[in-house]
Amino acid sequence: MNRLLPCIALGILAVMPAFADQAAWPDLFRRAFSAEPAVQLYAYDFLDERDGDRPGFTRGRIDPSKPEGERVTIYEATGDKVDLKKIDKRYERNADGDIWCDELSGGPDGPVSDKGASADGRLFAFTPLPKPDAEDGEKKLYRQLAAMVAIDERTAQIRTFTATLTAPWKPMVLAKLDAVEMTGNCAPAPNGRAFSARMKMRIAGSALGNDFKQDVTHSISNLTPVGSP
Repeated sequence: MNRLLPCIALGILAVMPAFADQAAWPDLFRRAFSAEPAVQLYAYDFLDERDGDRPGFTRGRIDPSKPEGERVTIYEATGDKVDLKKIDKRYERNADGDIWCDELSGGPDGPVSDKGASADGRLFAFTPLPKPDAEDGEKKLYRQLAAMVAIDERTAQIRTFTATLTAPWKPMVLAKLDAVEMTGNCAPAPNGRAFSARMKMRIAGSALGNDFKQDVTHSISNLTPVGSP
């Protein structure tokens, strides 16, 4: 379970596949998720703050243009049983520079519903598909989620996103997730493309007979262009 949580928090919501039924998507939704593949990489600072049963934080910088194994620099880490080598290795798995809000999902699994206008933009609801390289635990979790995005009607950029567990779920025999809720905010990068500036995940459940609660907030800032993928 502890190995699954960071993977979910860092990559929960891979490039949008060209599904044959894209024509059935609402036009604004289709335009928001039809950006050209990223041609500019950015290095960035990150801060992960954990509340709940295992509080602490990790602060560092990721440079996806560096060789694999050298892309992550951990500035500071606190919490229970801090192991900098393990922390570095965990962040390396997600240090490819994929920070874009239009690449947060592997696409909708089924229809997309237009829920109307909101203060953040026009709302669209769908069941998300996992990204192609998702681990088995992530793939199973995605089937249990309901997602929603708010899209700016003028720029067709994603402004906010949410994903919520629709019902309690048992990912394994001795573990149960009672609640999962992810909320995120997007902001324009220097090239104008929206990136995932802040994502908060709340999770509650039980494992091996013990209840747990965890809040993780992942923030990205100080974007600096470093090259092409």
